[in-house]
This record gives sequence, structure tokens and C-alpha cells, in this order.
Amino acid sequence: MVIKAALTKGKVKIGYWNELFRDWRDSRDLRALNRVVRPRNYASLRFASPTRSLKMEMLRGPDREEETRQWIESIPQDGSATLWDVGANVGSFTIFAASLGIPVVAIEPMPHNILLLTKNIVLNNLQDRVVVIPMAVSNRPTTATLSMSSLKFGSARHGFGTDQMFRGGVEQVSSAAFQTVGMSIDTVVEAFCLPSPSHLKVDVDGIDDEVIYGSSSVLMETQSICCEMRPDNPRCELLIPFLESHGFQLQHRTHRNGFFYRTR
Repeated sequence: MVIKAALTKGKVKIGYWNELFRDWRDSRDLRALNRVVRPRNYASLRFASPTRSLKMEMLRGPDREEETRQWIESIPQDGSATLWDVGANVGSFTIFAASLGIPVVAIEPMPHNILLLTKNIVLNNLQDRVVVIPMAVSNRPTTATLSMSSLKFGSARHGFGTDQMFRGGVEQVSSAAFQTVGMSIDTVVEAFCLPSPSHLKVDVDGIDDEVIYGSSSVLMETQSICCEMRPDNPRCELLIPFLESHGFQLQHRTHRNGFFYRTR
């Protein structure tokens, strides 16, 4: 009986400490959301970075894609231009563009990333320059599955309406998925009376071409486009003749993006 009572008492103690540890771990995870870093070359910007990998990425800030940063810097900063950041993730380029005085429409469907995107907007006091649209975009209004490569903050390689997610040309299986709605940019502009994108950035990891096809009505007001065109997604090659038919020319491309400018 004594031994049984001691074991029972020990279990109570172990259970108490386990519960206490869980509470501490949960509070630690919540505190991690308040970790803030400033990019090395952009001391005026601040980004929430709850994970180590995101911290390392945010320390680079806009410099993580130098050509994209230079493209954003070329956009008029007098309020006459509007940047649409489709696939904004946690907002590294949204925040950078808005900090230059450029109005931004930021579109992001992944819940974890929306949390950090809105947090970063508030951290940088840019609420008046950024409109957040928490939904997916495609070539038409639809309901489809958002397949996520990971549930980690700042993760990418998610797919809307497709199970195909590639990294380095290798197909990957999603870690989680849920049903959600998506709209075309043409429909979003019309439904919410938003300004058409004078400059359009598309980085949605897989259906970038469908996003562009769903923007055909507003492209007449667009002056330049930065679109992800990775070698492992040959569908995006078809964007070149499509955009040429809408008055654009591919001026240059990197291993990641193609940059199109209006010529007529």
C-alpha cells in the first residue's frame, strides 16, 4: 500500500510537471511571435520572425531577391502607381514597397503567413498603404483545395487547385490541405472596386500562369510584371507569347523570375 501510494503520488508530481512544462512551452511559442528582426541593410524595417529559418531570411530582407528589389525601386513612388503582390507570403516585398510610398494590394491565402503579414504591416505602421486580401487567386472564381507544403511560418511552395508542388524539379507531397475559395484578379478588381495593378508581382509557386491569364482585363493598365518562371515549371514558358500579345516584352529573367515591360 505504501509503495502504491508513493507511485501514485509520483505520478501526480510527474503529471504536474508535465502540465507545467506544456504551459511553459506554449507560452514560449507565443512569445516567439513577438521576436522582431531588422534587415541588415534596412534598419528602418521590422519583421516578425518566430522561427530561426524565417529570422535568417528576414535578416536579408528585400536583398534576398536583388533583381526583384531593383524592380520595385523602379516603380514610381509618388502614389501614382499601385503594386499587386500576389503570393505575398509574410510581406517582405510588400513592406519594402509600401515603405517607399507605393500603395500595395497584398494577396496571401496561407493562414500562418497572413498572421505574420498583418503583424509586419502593423510593426512598420503601413496600415494606410497596404490592402490585404486573404484568399487564393487563379484564372476564375472557384472553390478548390489549398495544398500546403508545410505549416511552418513563412513556408512556401503551396498549391491552389493542384497537388503538384515542386522543389528542384522534384514533386513533393503536401503536408496539409483544406478547401477554400479563389478568385481571378479581374474579378477581385471588379468586386471590391480596387485599383488595377500598374505593376504586378506574381509568386504563387505553380499556377503563376493561371494568375496571369485571370488578369487579362486589367493588364491594359499594367506597366510591368515580375512573375516567377522557374525552369521546373515549363507551363510558365507559355506566358511569353501570351504577354507579348498583350503588349509586353520579356526584358530579362533570372533563375527564378521573368520581368516583363509594356512596349505598346
